Amino acid sequence: MTQNDPVVLRHVALRLWDRRARGEWLEPQEFHTLVEATFRLAVHPDTPPEEALVLLRRARRLDPANPKHGYHLGLLQLRHGRLTEAAEELREAGELAPTSHRIWAHLAIVQRRLDEAHVGTAGYAGAFRRRAESISGAIRAGADNPDPGPDGPDPNPHLGVTAVRLDRGGECRWSGVRDLDVEERLLGTPSERTRDWLLAELTELARLAPRRSGGTAAFAVLGVQWLLRGYPKATLRGLAEPLRAPGPAFRLLTDVLDLYDLPLAEVPARLARHEREGTLPGFLLLLLHRALLLRRPLEFPDLDAHRAARELLAAPEEPDPAQAAQCAAALMAAVRRLDPVPAERVADPVVAQPDDDAEGLLLKLEADTALFKKHDAEALDLAKALRASARTIDAGGHARLSGDLAVMEETTQALKSVVAARLADWDAVGRAEPGDLPPEEFQRRYQAVKRDLQNTMHGRTKKQLKPVKDALGKVAGGGAPEPSAATLGLRDAVRSLLDTPGPRRESGPEPPRPKAEPSGTGRELVESALAIADTAVAEVFAQAEASLTDLPPGGALDLLRREVSGRAAETAYRLGRPVAARRIWSRMLAADPYDLAVLHNLAMAQTAAGDLPAAAEGWQAYLHALYALDVAAGDPRGHAAERAELHGVLAGAFGTAALAVPPPDQDEPRAREVMAVLAGTARVAAYERHLRLELLNRRVAGHGVRLRLGVSPDAPQEVREAARDRAVADARTACARLPGRIAEPFALLCERVLAEDAPPARSAAAKAEEETHTDLVKRLFQQKRRLRTLLVEDRTWCLSVYSGDVIAGLARMDTLPLDADDDATVAAVQRMDSGTDPVTLIGELNRLADFACRVALNRVFDEAEGDDPLFPERFRGTGRSWARRAVSSEFMGYLDDPGIAHPQLVRDAVSIANRSREELDEASREVLERAIGTLATWSDRLRGASGPPILRAELLSVLGRHTEAYRVLDAAAEEAFAPGAGERIEEARIHIDFATDDFARAVSRVRGLLAAGETDDRRRLLATAYRGWINVAPPGPDPADIARDFASWSDPQSVRDRRFLLARATLARLKSASGAAVTAAMERLLADDPGNRVAEFQLIGNGLVAQIEELRLRERESLGPERRRHFEARRTISDQCRTRCEAYLAEPDDPDDPLAADRRKALTDLLGRLRR
Repeated sequence: MTQNDPVVLRHVALRLWDRRARGEWLEPQEFHTLVEATFRLAVHPDTPPEEALVLLRRARRLDPANPKHGYHLGLLQLRHGRLTEAAEELREAGELAPTSHRIWAHLAIVQRRLDEAHVGTAGYAGAFRRRAESISGAIRAGADNPDPGPDGPDPNPHLGVTAVRLDRGGECRWSGVRDLDVEERLLGTPSERTRDWLLAELTELARLAPRRSGGTAAFAVLGVQWLLRGYPKATLRGLAEPLRAPGPAFRLLTDVLDLYDLPLAEVPARLARHEREGTLPGFLLLLLHRALLLRRPLEFPDLDAHRAARELLAAPEEPDPAQAAQCAAALMAAVRRLDPVPAERVADPVVAQPDDDAEGLLLKLEADTALFKKHDAEALDLAKALRASARTIDAGGHARLSGDLAVMEETTQALKSVVAARLADWDAVGRAEPGDLPPEEFQRRYQAVKRDLQNTMHGRTKKQLKPVKDALGKVAGGGAPEPSAATLGLRDAVRSLLDTPGPRRESGPEPPRPKAEPSGTGRELVESALAIADTAVAEVFAQAEASLTDLPPGGALDLLRREVSGRAAETAYRLGRPVAARRIWSRMLAADPYDLAVLHNLAMAQTAAGDLPAAAEGWQAYLHALYALDVAAGDPRGHAAERAELHGVLAGAFGTAALAVPPPDQDEPRAREVMAVLAGTARVAAYERHLRLELLNRRVAGHGVRLRLGVSPDAPQEVREAARDRAVADARTACARLPGRIAEPFALLCERVLAEDAPPARSAAAKAEEETHTDLVKRLFQQKRRLRTLLVEDRTWCLSVYSGDVIAGLARMDTLPLDADDDATVAAVQRMDSGTDPVTLIGELNRLADFACRVALNRVFDEAEGDDPLFPERFRGTGRSWARRAVSSEFMGYLDDPGIAHPQLVRDAVSIANRSREELDEASREVLERAIGTLATWSDRLRGASGPPILRAELLSVLGRHTEAYRVLDAAAEEAFAPGAGERIEEARIHIDFATDDFARAVSRVRGLLAAGETDDRRRLLATAYRGWINVAPPGPDPADIARDFASWSDPQSVRDRRFLLARATLARLKSASGAAVTAAMERLLADDPGNRVAEFQLIGNGLVAQIEELRLRERESLGPERRRHFEARRTISDQCRTRCEAYLAEPDDPDDPLAADRRKALTDLLGRLRR
């Protein structure tokens, strides 16, 4: 198969895979096509890693004997940092192909990465590193099965025999192992011994480069690493010269070598040019900038000495002279360690070779020639630039041009002398024995080098300088010559070759400037040394920032800018200047608000400074960035574990430490401390928010169903779906605590993760997640049980102004429930408390607020029966706190109307009041009087409770002491604390209004209650007030008011009351009116509401019947035609009355109308009379 188009590959692979999944038979060629198409699609660069992993596993399942599938699986895992999985995959691939050096070499890479991950771990002794070195050594020696293990080579699992290499046996069959070994050695500390080993390897790699695919590029990469690690450039230039060829690899190496040859002043400009032109990768530019320009440590080497100096100066007494001198000496030693480190930390090897070693001499000659050609080309370029400038010279540019001309003439002569000396020194090279080199190869290289050396003697630069000299002679100029930095740099580079026999020596860093020395004794000496140290540090960072000034913004060099700024802030902070450090960090955040390292450092600094509000804000900003970055990435799992840890820490910080479960080695905080924290709304909210978000992030970070959903992996599907719905609801609740812009998108991401079917976890991962889940359950259980115990231990909170705040805090804690549907939670609780049914215990612990209410009520009632004179005020304060924090109405009702205020005497009085409808006898009145006194005592004792004064007012009203009852209710209204107590007091006033027949005021009061909130009881109360008003106080209420009050209610009872009241109120206002007037009024009511049967009844009974009687009377009193007219009118109205009666009786009555039967009977009798 030769197809590599991913679209075609996907079509072929999926089509054949679907056929196989359906059970169809594939021909051998089709099966091979399926395997190969699946593999090629997996390794295609456009295939996402997740899909590639699935495809490679599918290909391996189809063809398990092919090692390439496991090999590429291992590479994929390695690229994504999953080292353990990568080692397993490569090990299995190596067992299938034990003679494949490529597979084993990558296994060695994985072992080295594992070693890096385990360095510093307790008990780790370097086993991974030794295994990697063993594998690499065996590959270089050409061994088969380079990693045989303790039991020797493993037989091929498919062939049952030990594999034997048939071609190139005993040879290293993958030269890339040399590159890996060189890279590994380059990571170590530079030394002469390592240099010699690396030089031998690089020499061999340079020899092999022309024969390897990408050999020159591999050598260039290693060469750059050689330079960056501080090894000499001249040696590398000599090794690289034979590889000179057009192409990006050698050009990159040459560009890097040229940077190392430039004077330091010119390096930033050259780096900026490479950045603009893109000729060097951005990350390599960063490394080169560090190696060439940031050679001074970006820190103060001895923080202890600096701290000691600050402490000496802060002490009020004069420091000991010896101690001051010692401190100053330590500071100055640290200042000297701020001197720049040389770019080349290891010198060229000194090779003692015999004179007739032609190959070694030729290598030196080639290296020198390359350097001479480079300087000659630079001189020619500068001369051409001077010639172009000379065409427009004026008096102002005369000094610079004359200076450059003098320097260039000196440089040209010096370079000519150096080349001439080298030609004379190396004449013996051509007469030497070629050694191992083929004679024709030796002569070709020797003649090429000699030709290049002679070409530098032709004076091309001198010819370019002659017009410059002529132009200067034509223009008058004054002042001393001012040569440019470029010409001076080239002159210095050529001068350094004048006294160098053979290959030139590498120039070291410029000697450091003489530093000031501290003066004085005692305090003055320390102050002077500290000032010098601070100045030196400031100079280090000033130079570092100056080296970045000319570089263009953006790209990889921005990382370097952030590093310099970050190290400056860190150094300032460690040197006791936190304000300066925070200023730098704030400036960095202005450039990148989501820089996690800066946010973390800023939060840490504010915490250490003791600025708690700023510290809390700093940690919140850090958390916000962690959330925002995951929202931007579209995956909430990226920083979930880090967020969970931080939420867990912050839950017990900033004033909420008393709520957190203390470690076993710490004393428990006193109950009063916990109650004080619970009383703080903001602190409890912060604790609950952090704890809830910690649980959410641990769920999201988990991979198994246990941690994500809190159910067993083998739970039925419906149980898992119910658990998923609960988890999604919890996620929504938790995300509501996040800042507005990220709350909704992060909640959606969490829902997506929770909706995924969790894959079966490996045994180790499953066990770890089980332990994490159990730890969360255990911590929440211990916290709730501890709070429950503390509520009882210290009950001073029960009767206090913050009692309601404590209960509200516990109610918020109840929103974090233990899940009684999770079998693991139940099992964990049973292990921690085996004496109680776990489900019952979980239910109790999930209702801490209710338990606290019961504890508080018991304490209140106990205190109420005592004689503490402060109890009334404490009780009222407690009640107001309960009302302020909206404690459950069930328990508020117990506090507002305590049962202790209803002893037997009061209950007897209530029974008498309910029974009595007539005058009370003396015994009953005495019971009522005594009960009223008892209730007055409890009203004073339970100040603010509305129950006792309301009952007292009702009993007073029974005794006819209505004015006193109103006063009791007025006083109770001023003191009441319970929500709704004022409305209950108003209802009590209404009942007294009923007792005093003041129904008009009662209607007004009920309207006020209805405005506060409509209930069925209040509607019935309004109807009762209107009935009383109609019956007792003619002419009664205005029917329009009744219609308006009942207009918005359409339930059957309200409609029934409205119709009854409208008919009765209308009739009450027509008490002395004629039957015709009543009939007309009722007809108007029926026109507005045809279903009003009460109005229909009144129209018949009080309208038409009244007209009949009126006409009958007139008929008796009249004679002749007038009597006849009255008779006819009476008969007409009688017919109407009979018709209406028949229509009324034909319609069914409202079964809920208590007067419907009476009305029906009355009309039935009337109809009988009319028919007679």
